[in-house]
Amino acid sequence: MVNKEEIEIIHSTIPLLQDKGVEITSKFYKRMFEKHPELRNMFNQPNHKQGLQSTALATAVLAAAQHIEDLTPIVPVVMPIAHKHCGLEVLPEHYPIVGENLLAAIQEVTGLKADDPIIQTWGKAYGEIADAFIGIEKDIYAGMAWESFKPFEVIGVREETGIIKSFTVKSDDITDIPYSAGQYITVDVQVPGLPYRAKRHYSIVDVQDGKLTFAVRKENLNGNRGEVSTYLHEEVNTGDTINLSAPVGVFGVENADKPQLFIGSGIGVTPLFPMYRETAGANADAQFIQVSENADNIAFEVELKNIAEAENAELHTHVRDKEGFLMSDELQKFLKDEQEIYVCGGVTFIQSIVKELGKAGVDKGRIHYEIFIPRLSTAV
Repeated sequence: MVNKEEIEIIHSTIPLLQDKGVEITSKFYKRMFEKHPELRNMFNQPNHKQGLQSTALATAVLAAAQHIEDLTPIVPVVMPIAHKHCGLEVLPEHYPIVGENLLAAIQEVTGLKADDPIIQTWGKAYGEIADAFIGIEKDIYAGMAWESFKPFEVIGVREETGIIKSFTVKSDDITDIPYSAGQYITVDVQVPGLPYRAKRHYSIVDVQDGKLTFAVRKENLNGNRGEVSTYLHEEVNTGDTINLSAPVGVFGVENADKPQLFIGSGIGVTPLFPMYRETAGANADAQFIQVSENADNIAFEVELKNIAEAENAELHTHVRDKEGFLMSDELQKFLKDEQEIYVCGGVTFIQSIVKELGKAGVDKGRIHYEIFIPRLSTAV
């Protein structure tokens, strides 16, 4: 454990991390990828090019420094990251590599020598943080339905909208696929032209009779085409084989006996869809608001209508090109006492909905969201 003096040293670096954190983490990734190119497969390179990964790590390091005397308050933030690590198959032996290159990046930015008390103390602190992650991830791995990545045959590909496809897969070896609504799998593929294998997380839409369905949005953000999503959309067909890790993730229904409201936009519907099905099927008070850019691109429209009709649940469609943004006065119509609210979609959408819910008087503790870029790379 770090002692009182070491805690003070870590705390003294907080202004530096606030000012130079992204510079440090940017140099860290550059250095690590040069020395260990095999680790590139664990990171979304388009996200990395946009600086999202560096910003997320800088935020995590800063949070660790602020709470180094007791990391308990940041466990809710750590858990989603740990689950993503397990989906990617991050192992204990990867942590020393990260530590070595992170400390080297701090030295490069600050000009401090390896024997400086600040570097020495951060080395010790990093060891404790790494041990905490390794312990959490050990428990997650123990609960996963299978180890590592396993081959699955694609038995169905369906176009949901112009930019969203769903893929249904099965395995002769894995016929029991336990999962919780809101979880995701990780796809591992070799994309032609890339010097590394690529891994990406995709939300599970359904699991039935040993068949798993997940959905993929064809990404093109600021001119950066999604390496894996483009490959899946354009190259993967029925009969092909892809590798999947077991379902993980902490996003899911909470306080199921309370009223539940789901607000999804675009591909953000995918984790909410099974959560809505689960709560509606349990005769819970379930409402779903599906926000779409236009009436021609409503993902899983038929399935959601079927759930609403079969389970006597509520379903509302908000078409943005006709009705504008979803504002607090309209959201107010759907709000109930002690209601749990789930939001999923693009960053701007989530930020907007969370802000409008706040205007409507909803306590932040009852607002849950899932974001498809590094969670700490943006403020929500």
